[in-house]
Amino acid sequence: MISEKYTDSILFRYSPILLVFIFALQLAGLDAQVVLASPGITDSKRAEAMFRFPAGGVISTGPVASKNLVWLMADSKTLYVLDINGRAIGRRDMPTRKAAFIVPDGFGRAAVIEGISRLSLINKAGQTVWSFDTESPLDLAPCFGADGRIFLVVGSTLSCRAANGRLLWSQSLDAYCGTAPRIGPQGGPLLAFADGSVRAWNPDGRLLWSVASGISSPSALCWGSDVFLVVPDSGAPRLGKPGGELVRIALGDDFRVQAVLCYEDGFLLAGAGGVLVYLDGAGTVRWQIRTGCLGRQDLAVFPGRILVLSAGLVASFNASGQLLRQLSLQNSSGIPAVGLNGAVFSGGTDWILYAYRFERDLEIPSHVNPAIDIEAALEAAREEAFWTPGGGSDDALTNRLFYIENSLKSGNIKEEAGAALLFAAAVASGRLDAPFGEGPVSLDPVPRTVVPRVAACELLGLFGNPAAIPILAGVFSQDMDPVVRAAAADALASIGLDPNNLAMEAFELASRGFLETRVALAMIAAVEALYRAQGGLEHSSGALALVRLLNTDYPREVRQRAETALKRIRSVR
Repeated sequence: MISEKYTDSILFRYSPILLVFIFALQLAGLDAQVVLASPGITDSKRAEAMFRFPAGGVISTGPVASKNLVWLMADSKTLYVLDINGRAIGRRDMPTRKAAFIVPDGFGRAAVIEGISRLSLINKAGQTVWSFDTESPLDLAPCFGADGRIFLVVGSTLSCRAANGRLLWSQSLDAYCGTAPRIGPQGGPLLAFADGSVRAWNPDGRLLWSVASGISSPSALCWGSDVFLVVPDSGAPRLGKPGGELVRIALGDDFRVQAVLCYEDGFLLAGAGGVLVYLDGAGTVRWQIRTGCLGRQDLAVFPGRILVLSAGLVASFNASGQLLRQLSLQNSSGIPAVGLNGAVFSGGTDWILYAYRFERDLEIPSHVNPAIDIEAALEAAREEAFWTPGGGSDDALTNRLFYIENSLKSGNIKEEAGAALLFAAAVASGRLDAPFGEGPVSLDPVPRTVVPRVAACELLGLFGNPAAIPILAGVFSQDMDPVVRAAAADALASIGLDPNNLAMEAFELASRGFLETRVALAMIAAVEALYRAQGGLEHSSGALALVRLLNTDYPREVRQRAETALKRIRSVR
């Protein structure tokens, strides 16, 4: 087997004497080595260090790798955001030396607990996107849905907030929650409780099912394609599905689960004794191997790759459990992380974050950004008009939108949220059927008056759901009324996301023509808001739109606002 073992080197930067001392240690062999598995051949070489980042203190939280970013917190009370090449793109002063968690979303931001009870969503520049006080200690890490909504448990309350931080719903729990929320069926939260139950909700807060697991002290929970695995503090895990019997997984009396993760059609369980087990969806052990990773462990999975991570060793396996390579680490301050470029990021006790080349480029399943189905939205609007007094009249539509807005702002919308989002999208797009008796179909938008279309745009912004971005970008590009176009731009700013650059492209395209003052000012505010929410200039479309507004044909107010916004954008790190 090819041997290459990597161990961390210690690197201080405070004096030439220390540097000489460290160089001597490196010559003595205190560096990282990797072992590549290949039958019958043995060879070793030193690890390739991709970069070393001075953190200014021992890394106390993280590192956490997400897409092309690495998040970490040092005990110097500093949060850093790096790209995978080691360039610091964000920095934030923190109130404590260690955070309970750093949880990335799917859009280049991360949720961080600041102090005891303040939850903040931080962009890649280290800036606050939104923040609120939970009023009670937040002991369990939250989780994110595909559309950026966040599920969290605080005390005896389960709640859901949109990607823009707005409270969507909350409900009291009648039992102590033993596990942090996980994404379950239909993309809603999944929880295990001390009363032995495992419960699942849909994203809008409707309880889908509750199953008695028989485990009163759950420590971990995971959802597969149609089954869940719940792990106790001690004893055998249970595998179950709604309406079915639970299966007890016998893994031996000395097996203590350190980490669990869904993989393909089953589950991976890493044990404290360095054992990795793969279960299929029926609870059958398909393979069991020894990884050499001891103590606290974490798991990371990619197509065709399974990585077991511990403070002293990182091991890579294929889907059949065959060892591919190992990375041994010395002087590591915690569990490392692995990035999409195959690098292992490890914090050293010498206050340095090391990045070692370890695996090939890794893949993740392509993330499909959610989008509203316009045909489903129109069907929802027709259903709404059928049951609403006044049918599809503009007054009836406006009243219904205001009712939804009040429910949303009060956090009581819950199960109506999905249909309400579709209804608002249909009204905003102006593609409703004309009310019965009004003659032939018109080429003008329906509803014809501005008020319901503006109210619908505002409502889509309040929902904070990125699925509405294509609808709003289309309204901004195609609606002929400047009041509606301005409302669409305001709503895009309120959502605070533009993962496919649809909004910025719509702004850039619109800037090629002449814009009404109201529309131009709204577009300026939206471009700036989106850039600041994302924490950087990933796309130039929005900045180009602002540059075009510096044309002397525009009123002075527009030109000044555009110039100020450009200066602020350039200041975003």
